[in-house]
Amino acid sequence: RSSSCKIVVVRLSNVYGPGCSEGSVIGTIVKQANELGSIQVRSFRPIRDFIHVRDVAKALLCIASCKEVEKYSIYNISSAYPMSIGDLVRKASALWSIPYKAPIELEKKDKDSCLVLDNSKARDTLSWLPQVPIDAGLLDIMQGGGKL
Repeated sequence: RSSSCKIVVVRLSNVYGPGCSEGSVIGTIVKQANELGSIQVRSFRPIRDFIHVRDVAKALLCIASCKEVEKYSIYNISSAYPMSIGDLVRKASALWSIPYKAPIELEKKDKDSCLVLDNSKARDTLSWLPQVPIDAGLLDIMQGGGKL
């Protein structure tokens, strides 16, 4: 039987904002800032793609309401903006006025990790663009009392 049901897979990059896990990169940084008054990560080298939860919500609404969504499709929801953990830590430190410490560098065994999603299909098909820059998202977290 043929079905009119659409099957859509949504791949999310590193989502942050209210409700994000304390185990996520930004969740860990926020927890350290709140509890220790400083930030220290294992490595500055990994590169990630951070997307605010409000942008994710808007993208999901676009997918649900867009008539151009194909019957079987995959969408990457991301900022498509690569940022190293070091740059993220330095940015959070400056925005929140708290110090950061040198990373706890473990012996490097593998290549540096780079996880960035191409969101062009979502941009083109849904006319969706991420709107919350990382600076604004980080400030929102701390202005909300540092609650995740």
